[in-house]
Amino acid sequence: MPLNNTLFNDDSRLLKFNLSSEPEFSLNDAITITFTLENLTDHKIWVLKWYTPLEGFTGDYLSVTCDGKKLSYEGRLVKRVDPTIDDYILIGPHESVSSELNISEIYDLSSFQDCNLKFGGLLYDVIAGDSAVPRKMDEHSHLKITGNKIEFKIK
Repeated sequence: MPLNNTLFNDDSRLLKFNLSSEPEFSLNDAITITFTLENLTDHKIWVLKWYTPLEGFTGDYLSVTCDGKKLSYEGRLVKRVDPTIDDYILIGPHESVSSELNISEIYDLSSFQDCNLKFGGLLYDVIAGDSAVPRKMDEHSHLKITGNKIEFKIK
């Protein structure tokens, strides 16, 4: 079942994300965040994992600000060809998927104390129901979703 324009125009009815972490980390700790993507519909939804925490670090899709300074992404950047089925994840009706990331592997947090982090919310392809997966890049339906930002301290 393809998503109709009404659903695409109201992202709050499709998917939402949630970020979570401990409120405080020691400087020597791995600073991990959890990203959860929730399907709010009565239909299964395929989501392309590209440039989301579900894929790991493959691009600059997080905004990390510490002590008022936006930090630079220090990870790898990936050039893309058409996706395969393995690049998508299926989320059942009213279900969610999660992943955990160690952001201290990609961002230099060594000299900061007060940080916040947010995900841009752009999904590069979203398909509802039994439509064909994968799709070529020129057939993708981008979707901007909403969610929270997190704050944490480094001691």
